Formats: sequence, structure tokens, C-alpha cells
Amino acid sequence: MKRFLHFLMALLFTLSAGGTAFSAQAARAMEPFLNMPIETGSGRPMPRGYLETAMIRAGMERDWRITRNADGTLNAHLSVRTHTLDVTIRIHDDQYDFIYRDSTNLGYKRDDQDPSQSRIHPAYNRWLKNLQLDFRQEFSRY
Repeated sequence: MKRFLHFLMALLFTLSAGGTAFSAQAARAMEPFLNMPIETGSGRPMPRGYLETAMIRAGMERDWRITRNADGTLNAHLSVRTHTLDVTIRIHDDQYDFIYRDSTNLGYKRDDQDPSQSRIHPAYNRWLKNLQLDFRQEFSRY
């Protein structure tokens, strides 16, 4: 009986200590994704319709759902397990921006005094970097 209690206590300790490894990751500063260049493989400017189609196609590679808005911006939505992320893609000149709109289960905390110091789950920065890389690859085909 004593051995069983020791085993049970060790098991409970292991499970409680191990559970912290799976807890939510600490929020990090949101990286700015502004004024990212649109560079094509040919060096020629890409017509707006081709550009939007290229962004939509690139987003599909990682399960982003990108839709057009009447004002010329794009909405990008990503769902990963219990997390969701919504950003606006603003296209201007030969550049584009990712603007945070909303999220679920990403621990977003806005700093009202300095929005550049807002914090969010580290996956946010990784997902947008990957989307940016996919855009670059798609643009290089033009």
C-alpha cells in the first residue's frame, strides 16, 4: 500500500509539472508587418487583379481564407485548432501591410498608450512571416 501511495504521488507530481509545458505560451510584442515590398520575378509591376489573386492563392497554401473587400483591402482569416486570427491586407503603391483586426485564444493585449507595444501569442508573428514568405514566392512567378 505504501508503495502504491508513493507511486501515485510521484505520478501526480509528474503530471502537474509536465502540464506546465503544454500551457499557453507567454505573449510577445507584435511585430509590425508594414510597407512590405511587392517584388515580381520579372521586375514589372503586377496588375492589381493579378496581385490579389496571387495573395489569395498563396494564402490557400497554409489554410488562410482571403477575401476581397469593396474598399480595395483584403481580409485574411486563419483558423488553427481553437485559435483564430483576422488581419486586413492593405495594398498601396508597390507595398502591402498586414493590419491586426481580431483574434480568438491568442491572448491579444493592446497597449493603449503605445500600440506598437501590444502583445500576442508568438504564433501570430510566425503565421504572418510565413504568409509573407508565401506571398513573395507567389509574386516571384510573375
